Amino acid sequence: MTLAALLAALGTSIANVALPSLAREFAVAPAQAQWVVLSYLLSMTATAVQVGRLGDRLGRQRTLVMGMGVFLIATLACAAAPSFATLIGARAVQGVGAAVLVALPLALARDLGGTTRLGAVMGALGAAAAVGTSLGPAAGGLLLELWGWQSMFYGVVPVGLAALALLSRPLALALPDTGTPGSSAIVRGPVRLGTLGLLRDWPFTAALIMNLLVATVMMSTLIVGPFFLAAGLGLSVGSIGLAMALGPAVAAVSGVLAGRVVDRRGATWSTAVGLGIMVAGMLALVSLPVLLGLAGYLIALVILTPGYQLFLAANNTAALMKASRETRGAASGLLSLSRNLGLIAGASVMGALYGAVFDDVVASGGGATGAAFGGAQMAFALGAGFVGLALAVAWSGARTTRLATGEVR
Repeated sequence: MTLAALLAALGTSIANVALPSLAREFAVAPAQAQWVVLSYLLSMTATAVQVGRLGDRLGRQRTLVMGMGVFLIATLACAAAPSFATLIGARAVQGVGAAVLVALPLALARDLGGTTRLGAVMGALGAAAAVGTSLGPAAGGLLLELWGWQSMFYGVVPVGLAALALLSRPLALALPDTGTPGSSAIVRGPVRLGTLGLLRDWPFTAALIMNLLVATVMMSTLIVGPFFLAAGLGLSVGSIGLAMALGPAVAAVSGVLAGRVVDRRGATWSTAVGLGIMVAGMLALVSLPVLLGLAGYLIALVILTPGYQLFLAANNTAALMKASRETRGAASGLLSLSRNLGLIAGASVMGALYGAVFDDVVASGGGATGAAFGGAQMAFALGAGFVGLALAVAWSGARTTRLATGEVR
């Protein structure tokens, strides 16, 4: 399951570095080349809930194996694409397979792990996704330089085949939950809701809203960050890549630890603490680069990233504890949908905000360096506000749960 999560993240990040080469290869404009990424993200977003429901209906392990097969076939089609239109179509199909690889491991982890170690499993899946995100640009750039753009797609096939072999083995599912010891430490309140019941349940809906807000914020660091590092701090392309890799590298280490914290301290506490750390990290992104330059930016990432991993493990754990065995796929699909919508919002809204502030400062006579600092500070300050809003949503969801269980009268 961790290999599945890693492959889905690789599919998102590995193609970014090849966009200029693909534009030259197929003689298309840079704006058209962006559809290599957008077609993947849009199809993954559009099918997230449907593939989760398919897993509930056909069996989550079987659907995950099918999704891996679709992902691998589409990956080979991408590598062999004779035209740009064919490549875009293959990437869209690959995104459908990736939707399965993102959604179903969350639900299947709940089936396998029961309740006592669910946080640790969620942390491991988050760490695997972080490894895929950080490995994609580096591995893609190396393969592109050595053997051309097709090798970026061929290169992930062996990993996918290994995952397919492992996923095809019989899995020992956990027994149905009947008050598993330690489950109350993870999340309290009514559980085992149907699909419509999930959407009517405010704590679950709150988890989706928080997921969207936090994904928007994290995407801002991936979109605004490179522009700020180049124009504001004057880094070279290679140095920008190294700086951007720090966040996912920290996430890969902190993800497993975050999951253990969730199992020990509970999802409600972990969600609040994770979001609080994220607020501190975003405020550090606003202030520390002004004082310390690149060192300040990197320190802020080191603060922000563990908070995000703690939130992610806790939020996924709490949300899936609300779903019945029959609706866990749909629940994980809704989590994937909210995250993908946040990523798209972060790429569009935060990028547009940075660009607007940058252009305004330059038009008023400011230099490119000052404009980069101003745009980044505005985007990151808005991100801090989004995380603060997520904290308010978390408090409201936790209060609703306490009211439902009689802890608050």
